[in-house]
Amino acid sequence: MAKQIHHPVPSDADHAEQMRKTIQDSWEVLALPRPDTFLGRKTYEPFPSERDAG
Repeated sequence: MAKQIHHPVPSDADHAEQMRKTIQDSWEVLALPRPDTFLGRKTYEPFPSERDAG
């Protein structure tokens, strides 16, 4: 009969559950759309210059 090398303790189960929760939270964050930083996006129309108006 093979001898068991690792003897699990109750804190191992708690730690494994914490890691599963962290991984789940990470997947949820990664599934969100990329945040908008406004870089390279025109968010306004420039005012016409005085030369263009007259």
